[in-house]
Amino acid sequence: MLGNIGTVLQQLATALTTGTIPIAVASIAIAACGYGWAIGRISAMWAASVVLGIAVVGAAATLAPLLVSG
Repeated sequence: MLGNIGTVLQQLATALTTGTIPIAVASIAIAACGYGWAIGRISAMWAASVVLGIAVVGAAATLAPLLVSG
């Protein structure tokens, strides 16, 4: 049962994290956070957490099989 759910989650993560559109959206979000931090609209901690969150979501296709198999 868990193997089937893991396969579905891996396929979903791969579909959402590969391609040019997710990379473009992530790049725009990181640039917006950097700009917001540079002009003082958001704190450095909040900007760093957004960038870290984007990195975790971007690595989801790689992390999913490791979490399911472990």
